[in-house]
Amino acid sequence: MTALGACVLHAPFSLSRIDSRPFIVMASNQPSAAQPSPVVVSTPFNVNAPPPALADSKDVETFDYSQRAQWLRAAVLGANDGLVSVASLMLGVGAVNQTVKAMVISGLAGLIAGAFSMAIGEYVSVYSQVDIELAQMKREKRYGDVESSPEKEKKEKEKLPSPLQAAGASAVAFGIGAVLPLLAGAFINQHWVRIGAVSGVSTVALALFGWAGAFLGGSPIYKSTVRVVVGGWAAMLVTFGVLKLFGLVFKMDISAAELSKGKEKTPFDYSQRAHRLPAAILGANDGLVSISSLMLRVGAVNPTAPAILS
Repeated sequence: MTALGACVLHAPFSLSRIDSRPFIVMASNQPSAAQPSPVVVSTPFNVNAPPPALADSKDVETFDYSQRAQWLRAAVLGANDGLVSVASLMLGVGAVNQTVKAMVISGLAGLIAGAFSMAIGEYVSVYSQVDIELAQMKREKRYGDVESSPEKEKKEKEKLPSPLQAAGASAVAFGIGAVLPLLAGAFINQHWVRIGAVSGVSTVALALFGWAGAFLGGSPIYKSTVRVVVGGWAAMLVTFGVLKLFGLVFKMDISAAELSKGKEKTPFDYSQRAHRLPAAILGANDGLVSISSLMLRVGAVNPTAPAILS
């Protein structure tokens, strides 16, 4: 057995900690007049060290979902607004008019009007925000509240949102949401089947929009999806119910059968003209022949123009 081994087996020892690593302090078995110098033997591993993943957990940077807030709000709002607006409009018109054309025309009008309305509203809103930001930058530069330089000012202006891009994104998002119920009801002739198709497609699309918004924003998916679906259904049910009640009260319910009856053309009864048409033709023919014969006789006797016209 080596001296170090004997030292470990027979010498008293104590545990201490230096620099977060345990070691063993052992007294030497060599006699000495002075106090024996301790022998330090470090352990080959640190038993109290945390796992690497836990040790580095504080250094991991989490993603800032607030960076997506502006464009995500505009995209989800535009698509959801287009879907709910056009679907509610089609269902409201379908409550009092059962024809396919009425629902499709109302949905198409809602798509065009809504897309332009969203674009103009977003353009004005973002432009107002840009004006406020620029005015604040000028005030800070005038009063010297913050250090400014041409390069820094240019970078700050580049970070400002673009009104045209915001307007275009809102219009496109609204159109994508609005075209779904429009296509769902455009090719179905039966009234209640068409109502069910528009409602079903709108429900699935609302759930997808709610899930996408929650996933991209890092929020609870279930709550966001339920909130979007319930809100859309509330708008569609209220619109359909109010228009249906309005149609029943004022008797404005128009069915496809009634419109098809109105389109049937009855043959024209020409016998109604029998007592007027022969008399008119006979009178015109008699007048033409009489005047022509009289003018020819006068012209044979007196060829001057005044005499013929008289």
